[in-house]
Amino acid sequence: MIRVYALVEGQTEETFVSEVLRQYLLSFNVYISPIRLLTSPGY
Repeated sequence: MIRVYALVEGQTEETFVSEVLRQYLLSFNVYISPIRLLTSPGY
């Protein structure tokens, strides 16, 4: 199994990686995990 870590900026990208890309890539035996980066304080 191949592991890929995707650095994402926000919740939308994290959801895309988790719900869309993960299902597609699993068919190729590739496991992807999103890692959300803090880019602003988000007051």
